[in-house]
Amino acid sequence: MRFGIVKRSGTRHLPEVARRVEEAGFESLMLTEHSHVPVGSMPEEEARRRANLLDPFVALGAAAAVTSRLKLGTAVCVVTHREPLVLAKAVATLDLLSGGIHGCGRRTRRPGLIPACWTSSRTNPPMSRPS
Repeated sequence: MRFGIVKRSGTRHLPEVARRVEEAGFESLMLTEHSHVPVGSMPEEEARRRANLLDPFVALGAAAAVTSRLKLGTAVCVVTHREPLVLAKAVATLDLLSGGIHGCGRRTRRPGLIPACWTSSRTNPPMSRPS
């Protein structure tokens, strides 16, 4: 049985975390994404914690630079907050740099989660489908 680590996109220390995860014998490191924190959408303490999150693809690129066996990928990628072509390029780049991406989990809209996030992104589709 193989085990991996799933964590938030973390801090500037992510390359060191990735190195330690690999040294500990884990198979994979998967990061989650929270693209932005709209003002007033959650308690201030939680908003401050989430404000430091890194872009998962850039962070995983840094992890790929310091690891050799660790499988990398995203556990959550908010695809509705990204331009499709730019997202495809980021995934393909990480795939090439890491020797093969482990997975790209995706997140679409889940109304009620944090509504301000869904309405504050310019790439976000409308909340209701046209008839």
